[in-house]
Amino acid sequence: MSDKTATDPHRAPRRAAPRPGTELLTEGERLLQSLLDHSLDAVLLTAPDGRVFLANPAACRMFGRSEEEICRLGRNGLVDITDPRLADGLEERGRKGWARRELTLLRADGTRFAAEVTSATFLDPSGEPRASVIIRDLSDRQRTEEAMSLANEIITHMAEGVFLTRAEDGRIVYANLKLEAMFGYGPDELLGQHVSVLNAPAEKTPEETARDIQWCVERNGGWSGEIGNIRKDGTRFWCYVNVSTFRHTRHGRLWLSIHTDITARRRAEEALQEASLFNHQIISSAQEGIIVAGLDCRYQVWNPFMEKLTGVPAQEVLDRHPLEVFPFLRGTPVLELMEKAMAGETSPIHDFPFHIPQTGRSGWVAETIGPLRDAKGKIIGVIGTVRDITERKRAEEALHSLSAQILRLQDEERRRLARELHDTTAQSLAALMINLSRVSAAVPQTNAAAQQHLALAIELAERCAHEVRTMSYLLHPPTLEMLGLPGALRECADGFAARSGIRVELDLPPDLGRLPQEKELTLFRVLQESLANIHRHSGSTTAAIRLARDEGGIRLEVKDTGRGMFVSGHPASTGLAPGRLGVGIAGMRERLRQLGGRLEIESNSGGTTVKAILPHEEAAGFTSNIEG
Repeated sequence: MSDKTATDPHRAPRRAAPRPGTELLTEGERLLQSLLDHSLDAVLLTAPDGRVFLANPAACRMFGRSEEEICRLGRNGLVDITDPRLADGLEERGRKGWARRELTLLRADGTRFAAEVTSATFLDPSGEPRASVIIRDLSDRQRTEEAMSLANEIITHMAEGVFLTRAEDGRIVYANLKLEAMFGYGPDELLGQHVSVLNAPAEKTPEETARDIQWCVERNGGWSGEIGNIRKDGTRFWCYVNVSTFRHTRHGRLWLSIHTDITARRRAEEALQEASLFNHQIISSAQEGIIVAGLDCRYQVWNPFMEKLTGVPAQEVLDRHPLEVFPFLRGTPVLELMEKAMAGETSPIHDFPFHIPQTGRSGWVAETIGPLRDAKGKIIGVIGTVRDITERKRAEEALHSLSAQILRLQDEERRRLARELHDTTAQSLAALMINLSRVSAAVPQTNAAAQQHLALAIELAERCAHEVRTMSYLLHPPTLEMLGLPGALRECADGFAARSGIRVELDLPPDLGRLPQEKELTLFRVLQESLANIHRHSGSTTAAIRLARDEGGIRLEVKDTGRGMFVSGHPASTGLAPGRLGVGIAGMRERLRQLGGRLEIESNSGGTTVKAILPHEEAAGFTSNIEG
């Protein structure tokens, strides 16, 4: 490099021609160039004033520009200069030597995108100030997270059965839970089977029906209609089906089939033709309970499903008042709903447990009650439908149990990671700082450049060690086990105040004593998440923490004076975003629920108060009416 090039701040540095004895340096340069060329992150070499000297291929792809265009535009052509975080980041970099910010950047087509930008300053061999810039595009991650979240929501709440069939061979490659349940198959049991397995034999064979539908889809791009289906156990039912097609990168062309069970509708249509006979048959064969009572509330219909569900035969029920047969109904809303039905009101679905001492049957049912009218519309009684939801309740309890297990495993993993960071990483960083200090002492003070680089390296190592210690503490605070909840809360509040600059008021009872480990950990995690939300979202300059024990149990309150939880599109954490230490609101609720507690949140424009309430030990258990 010539003297003019070395001293001209407006020219990008160039690599010198290889010289004898510089093979190792050249190999290092080749390795660096390879890393830059294959990096998934954009990398820029810049000057502190915003000029750009070098851009790797990832940067060109990210901005949609050539390296020459990027260098010509400089920082102001790549960054949204109206983003207030830019000035903050530049100020921090100038003060600390490095900074990391999420900024809004500009592509060649004018679109804006979010990116994580990390920049550090240094001096090049000629002593000129330079800055490295590493950019990670966050837009794909955000879109992926949003798409995955939306897909999960759709699948979770889908009321229809959905499956995908490979057009090439008619084999099923995907079926959602609703469809598996609709057809009576277990998880993934349908995968690989031919689509005709779902079609009931009729005038045409299942294979012929599948071919006819395929022909319509290929010709018209889709098909819809009613079709007879068959469950795994051989039972038949009717569905309204929509079939469309699309191309998949892995499976090629696929058929998308959406099934809506219309069996009830078909039965209703048949009922118009064979009213009285069908009414008798449907009541006798319905796969849910049907109850009819007169205006005096005495039972008139008690179908076989109800006999099977309760173990009480119809002859012991008919013409008797509900409380004569089932005294436990006094503690349920059933009688009140019957009275409202006689006034013309149809109730929403109510879930309630039942236990029948005379038969030993117990479980959960979902019931809805409405008025029974004659042909002229006059109310002549009430009709109720009852569904057995015992299995659903068992599944919900199993899900809660699984959630508790996941939370326990999460805590164990945090404890392990915290120990690993403290015992290994932190010690290695300490050794690194000692060695750097020794190197600094061995380098002559007259070598200012080397001393400066060593000082920056020592500062960076110290910062890393501090961050590792902080991360280890946030993952699993050792004081929680050693000092108990009050000590851990105090240490957490002090650390938060020091890191965030938010003033924290702490009110702890002097005689709380030790709580069970699960309760202490749960309340501590609630505090962590609440403080994180205050720092990230509230804009509050103060926070108040209060821990108290009263007749209702143990209560933790975290209050701020910020702008509330839902302002400017920044709701408080839901715990879904990856990479966050907080358990999120959903996680806080689940932790407390597992211990018999609850989470209450009050939020308005004047601030937010999070309340975590845990019952005393003797009141923390759960009971279930479900046997088996």
